[in-house]
Amino acid sequence: MEKMNQSSNNIVNKVINKFNWVLFRESGTIKVSPKVEVYIVSYPKSGRTWLRVILGKIIGEKFNIDEKYLLNTIKLTLMAGCPTINWIHDGSGLGEGYHFRKFKTNKEIFSNKKIIFLYRKPHDVMVSSYFHAIKRIQEFTKFQGDISEFIRSRGYGIKKLIAFYNVWYENRHIPKDFLLVKYEDLHNNTLESIKQVLDFIGIKDIEEELITKAISFGSFDNMKKMEYNQSLKASIMQAGQQNDNESYKVRKGKIDGYKDYLNQTDIDYIDRVIARMGCPFYQN
Repeated sequence: MEKMNQSSNNIVNKVINKFNWVLFRESGTIKVSPKVEVYIVSYPKSGRTWLRVILGKIIGEKFNIDEKYLLNTIKLTLMAGCPTINWIHDGSGLGEGYHFRKFKTNKEIFSNKKIIFLYRKPHDVMVSSYFHAIKRIQEFTKFQGDISEFIRSRGYGIKKLIAFYNVWYENRHIPKDFLLVKYEDLHNNTLESIKQVLDFIGIKDIEEELITKAISFGSFDNMKKMEYNQSLKASIMQAGQQNDNESYKVRKGKIDGYKDYLNQTDIDYIDRVIARMGCPFYQN
């Protein structure tokens, strides 16, 4: 009987999730919390879990908060009494398959918020997004097709990513304050990038030793190990299939890793879309 009830609950949850997914696809509604002072906005697969782990470790250690709250950033920051932070994909989530022409182009709802916008090279985002879309999201929203079809898809591909970047570029003056953080800068100069993020948020007097410790905690190897061992006990840090490296949240963590997956025709297509649509955030 207990197994039957659990099975029924799973079915009900799947139906509710699918209903919510369809509703979002039609409306594109984004809710902004009055409690949140700083939103960290990103397209999926732009390094936000990495940044989330580092910031969570810093705040938790600084304010002596249990590590179980490390990934629950809004609760963690409320408990710490520092500016409240939350994370948002702003309609770009891969589970929605939301058509790129339906993005909300007015960001007035963020006018009294600080925005940290995470950017990553489009080619790398496409590859990481593809593996997420075929291996990590719910069955009814999984992408069906190869990587060449994926990057050309209007609900998942490069046009959607560039449209998202361009909407936020055009609206960067709307929030109270706006900080662009590039994934590549986080890789190449992690310490200074984290200091910049902390200063922008308004978290002061953080010792460099603590930041360095948190960066080490958030290293690729340690995050991969934590995901494998499920030590953070969070669904966002669980592999789709434990024996499939491409299904891990922490997958490669490389700059220009796209060269291992995309053929020249696909790379040329991405470059043509960027050239045609424009992308001020993008730099070769």
